[in-house]
Amino acid sequence: MMKKLLAGLLLFIAAFAIFLIATVPAGFALQYLPANMPLRLAGIDGSIWNGSAARASWQNQPIGRVQWQLSPFPLLLGKLKADVDIAGEGVSAHGRLTASRDQVIVLNDTTIDADLAKLPLPPTLMATPGGKAHAIIEHARIENRWPTELDADITWQPARLLAPFELDAGKATLKVSSANNQLNGDLRTEGALDAKGKLTLSRNGAFSANIKVAPTQDTPRELRDMLPMLGRPDSKGAVTVRQSLQLRGFPP
Repeated sequence: MMKKLLAGLLLFIAAFAIFLIATVPAGFALQYLPANMPLRLAGIDGSIWNGSAARASWQNQPIGRVQWQLSPFPLLLGKLKADVDIAGEGVSAHGRLTASRDQVIVLNDTTIDADLAKLPLPPTLMATPGGKAHAIIEHARIENRWPTELDADITWQPARLLAPFELDAGKATLKVSSANNQLNGDLRTEGALDAKGKLTLSRNGAFSANIKVAPTQDTPRELRDMLPMLGRPDSKGAVTVRQSLQLRGFPP
């Protein structure tokens, strides 16, 4: 009789503890996050399991509204797993995120949509992009703020330039993978220009491009006349662009 009573009491305590954890306000729990985290949340609502933040920022860059739904069982293995939705100015995203104690972040089945003209892009860019970008991240593993594993497809349509001159380039696709601390991209465009080539970015900031650009029947005359400035045209008017440069702010 005593064993049954004790077992029932322990079960009640466990159930009550689970109830308290599941209903604890997110604002109360998140105030104990480390102060040096690059993530900042404000306007918090809901529970720690199913909550939202009206305003979120990462490394002082505003993200927008964030909603999350945690999975409880991965916590037993020391991992945080959640479905996350982001709605911000010019960008929205939905995906599955897993974070472990060793600060490794894994993304799966994640989609990102962005209005490029509304994003806070670096002012040092040689050209100002516009149009819509859609990214599908099948899998990404981020260690020390670098994607050591990546399988992603990015579509830019309409692919537009707003400066230094206006251009509607049609559609551009980029397939991105990661290997040996290097991001590799296969670029394809269709529309005003027919471009095919490779892009690479190393963790130390070394960037290189090898792209063949050819005019099409939709290429404006002004742009066709500019192609020889990029390289020596072949018999069909196509030029090969090869460029290598060192980007600032690396390693990340």
